[in-house]
Amino acid sequence: KTPGEDGFWFPQDPCQRPITFHHLISSDFQRLHDVSVKVAAESIETYGNKSKHFELTYGDVFQEYYKDTDLYSHLYEGFDRPGNDYKHFESINKEECASMCERETRCYSWVFDGKKCWLKDTIGHDKTQAKGFYSGVFPEKYVCDWDV
Repeated sequence: KTPGEDGFWFPQDPCQRPITFHHLISSDFQRLHDVSVKVAAESIETYGNKSKHFELTYGDVFQEYYKDTDLYSHLYEGFDRPGNDYKHFESINKEECASMCERETRCYSWVFDGKKCWLKDTIGHDKTQAKGFYSGVFPEKYVCDWDV
């Protein structure tokens, strides 16, 4: 899978730098180059030449490819996101589950199975249909913050 496709895998750490995107088509190479140039320019403008963020990160790629799509939205009805759980608890509804994920820095996505809330520390790339399940992602949280 390549960026922009449903199912592209993003690592847990948005500050991780991509090593290769060997399946890209030529227009994607140009797009990633343009994003990389933009990231470096913004970094110099914000931090001067002392910035750590001159290189493209997965957080940058995610924001470029998915920020204006509904591929990663706040709520999916009838879908599970298997794996990557770091916490689970009894929950009364999907709103409580989503609210808990939103408050926790580590949480990027969540699943409510009708009884339990499952908080996840990655965006995850797998979605499976699951009747009665709700899941969601907070795409705005998947950014690299070098100041932390």
